Amino acid sequence: MILMRNSLRLNYIKIIILKRVDYFFNVEINEKRAEIGLGLKPSLTGQGRGTKFCQAIIDHILQRNPGLGLLQLDVVAFNEWAIHTYELLDFKKVRRHL
Repeated sequence: MILMRNSLRLNYIKIIILKRVDYFFNVEINEKRAEIGLGLKPSLTGQGRGTKFCQAIIDHILQRNPGLGLLQLDVVAFNEWAIHTYELLDFKKVRRHL
């Protein structure tokens, strides 16, 4: 499933808390579009942390790339927590992979 939100390669960033990876993200920017990959430890889902983490990533990307017109995420269809989080952040489903 691909979700998009209107609005060079950056480093892959891991956020490590207490010597374990709790959050990660990767961003690839192509002309007017940013493709975002992100995740967080399953035990941290359902607590609002994903929404805050995702919004911080979006803010970071848009501050550094003010001309971007599109943010894109690929999400597996069974990951309902992630889809709900992205929809809260105004991402829309535009295509579904089979």
